[in-house]
Amino acid sequence: MDEIYVKCPACNKKQRHKIIRVKDPERGLAICKCTKCGSLSYSKIKKESLEIMLILSEGGKAKKRFEKFPVGAKFKKGDCLKLKDERFEIRSIESNEGGRLEEGGIEQVRTIWIAPYTKQLSISVHQKGGSTVAYRITKGKDERIKKGDVLELEGKKVEVTRIMGDSGDKEQEGVSRILALHGRFL
Repeated sequence: MDEIYVKCPACNKKQRHKIIRVKDPERGLAICKCTKCGSLSYSKIKKESLEIMLILSEGGKAKKRFEKFPVGAKFKKGDCLKLKDERFEIRSIESNEGGRLEEGGIEQVRTIWIAPYTKQLSISVHQKGGSTVAYRITKGKDERIKKGDVLELEGKKVEVTRIMGDSGDKEQEGVSRILALHGRFL
């Protein structure tokens, strides 16, 4: 959490305060806690960025993290959020009032739920002799795989011969399985 130096109403002198929560970003009003006496008070602050809690859902587990975003930043459910070198999909946005939002500015947002912007795919490679080897790969959600593409799996190249979806053959949406060239590795 951020800290500021303001006059404490209980101590009656300037002390270091932790910013607990920004109540009204437009007016710069925040709830602050004195690090010396522990009393809570409202203080005026001027901020270029605000810190928001992000909850990362990955592999059935949720991890909390805090990130700073510039004042005026906008968020929309389903959008891609880039943090450092990683990309995440915004799954849900919680407002300061406790409800859910489809989209909103940083001033309205308390928490954002995110998930990795990737998808796990199964690839079945048919080899000579009738055996099949299964692989799992991770691809970005915006990366497209189509029939005829050549993929590298554990140092071996295979050609995509068929794409299976949740309800049969599909080009991309709902892809659940990819079948690679029968008979040989390229």
